[in-house]
Amino acid sequence: MNLLWIFHCITVADAAALLTVLAGTDPADPATHAIEPYLCDFTRFLNPEGLKGKRIGVNTLATAKYPQEHQDLLPAALKAMEEAGAVLVPVEAKSCDGKMTMDILLYEFKACLNAYLAGCKDPGCRSLAQIIDYNAADPENCLKYGQTIALAAEKDTNGRMTEKEYLSSRVTVLRQARQTIDSLLREHQLDGLVQLGWGSLPPSSGYPAISVPIGVGRETGHPIGITFMGTAFSEPSLIEMACAFEKRMGTRVLPPLD
Repeated sequence: MNLLWIFHCITVADAAALLTVLAGTDPADPATHAIEPYLCDFTRFLNPEGLKGKRIGVNTLATAKYPQEHQDLLPAALKAMEEAGAVLVPVEAKSCDGKMTMDILLYEFKACLNAYLAGCKDPGCRSLAQIIDYNAADPENCLKYGQTIALAAEKDTNGRMTEKEYLSSRVTVLRQARQTIDSLLREHQLDGLVQLGWGSLPPSSGYPAISVPIGVGRETGHPIGITFMGTAFSEPSLIEMACAFEKRMGTRVLPPLD
């Protein structure tokens, strides 16, 4: 029940502009049928004062999963939110079952990728199996990070998302994720949740989320961020909070391109 699945942008303003253009109903995707009343120009929610008065639950359970250099950046980020007017409330948002979420990923990856490739004009490869073969034929250039997920999805699923295990896991994880988020928002009267890193709750629930940088790794320079998440169709509030936080922190680092 979010307006768009994952996409990557340089700034929150870019994300709001892209969401405005791309969000909409899709006859082939039943999940989008309820979107129509929520479509608008999302750039109007780019409010640099968007954290004032917001009650935000800080997911304390997520922090320990990340390396210390990630954890070291969190206090400054939370302080910036408070200085921008937010009220922070410690909460415990449990992650979804890891095996179930991975199973769902494998089942949906094969089916959705095959469907996408089938509708593309001359994509080169027409299926996940062909992509696997293409990568294997040129491992030096194509397998720098391996293709473990691709291999597992091709081998262990039928590509139709009809398996009993998939259907059971999908229903269970969806219910658990939405209940976790919505119950915390109601119980603590929150406008949203925030946690270090990403996690399984946003994709498992289908609810919107937006990640904002808080720094980079000391040795590798990899990006480190926090994620704002909310209930169904809470994009306007999340954009406000993320925009205000981005303006306050100013911690995005341009990656070296050489």
